[in-house]
Amino acid sequence: MTEIRSVGQALASAVRARSAEAVAALLAARAVVDLGGDETTVESALHRLSTAQRCGVTLLGDEHRSVVVVPAELGLPSSRFAFVATHPDSGPIVELLGYPDLNHESATDAGYAPPVAGVPLPAVCVDEVPVADERVLVTASSGGLGQAIAGGFLEAGAAVVIHGRRTVADAATGSAGYVAADLTRAGEAERLAIEAAELLGAPITVLVHALGPWDPTPAAGARGAARQASFDANVSSALDLCGFVAPGMRQAGRGRIMLVSAGSAWIRDHGLYGLSKAMLAPLVQTLAVELAPEITVNAVAPGQIRESVATMEALHPGAGTRTLRATPTGRFVTRGEVAQAVLALTRAPFDSLNGAVIPLDGGARLPVDRRVPS
Repeated sequence: MTEIRSVGQALASAVRARSAEAVAALLAARAVVDLGGDETTVESALHRLSTAQRCGVTLLGDEHRSVVVVPAELGLPSSRFAFVATHPDSGPIVELLGYPDLNHESATDAGYAPPVAGVPLPAVCVDEVPVADERVLVTASSGGLGQAIAGGFLEAGAAVVIHGRRTVADAATGSAGYVAADLTRAGEAERLAIEAAELLGAPITVLVHALGPWDPTPAAGARGAARQASFDANVSSALDLCGFVAPGMRQAGRGRIMLVSAGSAWIRDHGLYGLSKAMLAPLVQTLAVELAPEITVNAVAPGQIRESVATMEALHPGAGTRTLRATPTGRFVTRGEVAQAVLALTRAPFDSLNGAVIPLDGGARLPVDRRVPS
């Protein structure tokens, strides 16, 4: 028997695994069920859900029955599957029925759908999670942009673990703790994920990966260990860490992953840094597909950050002036603005955002200087 608390994850996994035989067996049972005291079919129960409620994986119901809506990915002529599970007194499931949603348009467009299983259901896919309930890990957050992002979550009330490479560092006031880890070394990403979850007391629900050291080495001239070190810091560390936090996010039923790319991803003369940041775009898209529906994966790509202009000028004199001249808005983004964007993009209004890289560069990536001769 399957415990009711895991039915949503079990059904979602079965559908993602494309077990056509198992789904066909469920769909063959178009029996009449009792929802909230009314005799109705699974079809009519599905029609009582709003369109919004039918996106993603949704577990609805009361202590006796549950309606589970999962995405259809089996190539069958339907957009969703609805399953009705009977589990008297919140015990083991004793009956499981399914019915395909054949793109019906009869669901209500009202803000609230009619009750299902005796519970009024708001027309949303997943209940909004308060920021105070989020458990956040921000990498490279002992200073710079990562510190600003971690501070934004802390100010909003989230539990946050700080990360840096230094062996000893003072955690930000109010944070859940600090973990030192060199994410370019084997095993360190896994250790960071485990220790952060231990400090938070439960699985991580939001990961912001802000690691990404500047490396202007020309890609064509990079060789061996130097090239691999740049890729490890900017790409492999992100892939490893996402893989290690994903199981806990699925256990929690929800996860939000935000990678920090850069405006250099669109600039072809920024060497290994620009190349490795550009590689995050297909990584984000791949993980967005593989980790759905419980987890969404996106990235922000800030251009030149105002607080870092002096550092960039010291490394490359005149770079700040040239970049500002090529920026249509005529200003640089700030760390605080990036931090606010990251926080906002992990909240409920952006639950449908998945697989996207959001530029925060004032338009600097656009070819504004490539004018057609008159």
